[in-house]
Amino acid sequence: MAIFLFVRNFDTVRLSSPVFAPKVLARDIEFTVNTATQAAKARFDPTLLNEAITNLIENALQHGGNTLSEIIVTVGANSDAITIQVENDGLKIEDSEIQSCFDRFSQIGENSGSGLGLAIVYEIAKIHQGEVMVTTKPRMRFTFSIPTKVSQDF
Repeated sequence: MAIFLFVRNFDTVRLSSPVFAPKVLARDIEFTVNTATQAAKARFDPTLLNEAITNLIENALQHGGNTLSEIIVTVGANSDAITIQVENDGLKIEDSEIQSCFDRFSQIGENSGSGLGLAIVYEIAKIHQGEVMVTTKPRMRFTFSIPTKVSQDF
């Protein structure tokens, strides 16, 4: 099912929260959601978008390490794309490992996990004709973007 997302009324992060809220609260992690001030719309599959956001937050929780104290989700919009950034102050991946972190069953470091979370996020971005970008400086940040002009249904 494809629907339009009006970013000013964005609530997909709220829909994801029952999954990760207990983990955030149990670890005393500050969790912030910043929403866009500019309205925009894009076609998206709500189930898949919810899964992508949940996986990005779960990834921060699982791999952020003992230094993780903050996760910030920022939703932005402009005439070209809607972006969802998940940023944290925990452990970072090495620049040389960025591309491989999106491979299926990729394991970076000695952390547990199936190695599928970020691969799923990458595939969801491709389905929406979008992309996922990673930066590690100054903090770990994954940016998921969906173009506002999609040429076909998914």
